[in-house]
Amino acid sequence: MQLKKSPDYEWLKEVNSQSLQVSLMNLDAAYRKFFNKKAKFPSFKKKHNRQSFCVPHHYSLKDGVLKIPKCSGIKIVLHRQIIGTMKSVIISKTPSGQYFASILCEVEIPEPVYSGNEIGIHYGVKFFITDSNGNSIKSPKYLRKSEKRLKMLQRRLSRKQKGSKSRDKARKQFARLHERVANQRKDFLNKTSKQLVGDNQAIYIENLAISDMVKSHLVAKSVLDSGWNSFVNMLKYKGQWYGCRIIEIDRFFPSSKLCHVCGNINESLTLKDHSWKCPKCNTNNNRELNAAINILTFGRTGTVQTIPQSTEARTQVENASDSLKPETPSEFYVQKV
Repeated sequence: MQLKKSPDYEWLKEVNSQSLQVSLMNLDAAYRKFFNKKAKFPSFKKKHNRQSFCVPHHYSLKDGVLKIPKCSGIKIVLHRQIIGTMKSVIISKTPSGQYFASILCEVEIPEPVYSGNEIGIHYGVKFFITDSNGNSIKSPKYLRKSEKRLKMLQRRLSRKQKGSKSRDKARKQFARLHERVANQRKDFLNKTSKQLVGDNQAIYIENLAISDMVKSHLVAKSVLDSGWNSFVNMLKYKGQWYGCRIIEIDRFFPSSKLCHVCGNINESLTLKDHSWKCPKCNTNNNRELNAAINILTFGRTGTVQTIPQSTEARTQVENASDSLKPETPSEFYVQKV
């Protein structure tokens, strides 16, 4: 209240008190995460970055008009019907100057019914994912495809005089292209995750440390362009909706180096090797497919297959490898990893 009365902070009166309280709660949460070593120290954001404020109470939506405190009415384009009970509204502004209203709704989700197949998924740079059935999805590389134009727009922006209208125009053009890339990636991730959880009963994935992977300058841009972290989050919440279990295995499990036929570990395997021949059983392994099969096998049982004890068992393993489906014949014995 004292800051509102100050002539230097008259802009605080432009929003309701509940929105200001939510901002203080968010600031407190940011400091708590920092002191708990879960995030970096909170910093001030640029005014041209994404801006938003929350309206927790005293709002209404009727006939395409959104009413919030201290605003008579905002005409909006409703892209889908409101389902459930409205809890809060977040008004945001993108760097390109577009405004959005995100409405948080409370919905009761029925108990999921699990039915379908089980697959293991391996992430890659060339292929976005490869599953244990041999299906691969190429990485769309939206950022890579737009790099040339982004570079041109960035050069134009750097040559404009600060504070001029031409600089603001160039900034918005640059921001619009970045938003287009982000929207393309989000659309791809949503469609891919929806298809996977709809076709399978359980999906086994690797628990990757993305923050450690991006420290390498060789794959950092490709890893961030793939959006694996967002993809995993989408798999988890959509799995609860559509009845698909998402199980993460240990990130230190050597899925790529381990031969899915005999269990031998190839310590000499490098990132450049997309296929390798097992020196123990002479099996030609595709790196991505071999890793996906190992993830599925280890996720199901927590064990890996080792060399079979008879020629008949070896023949069964080779047939299973040809069909791209891991099997565990009775002649196998297993070894804990």
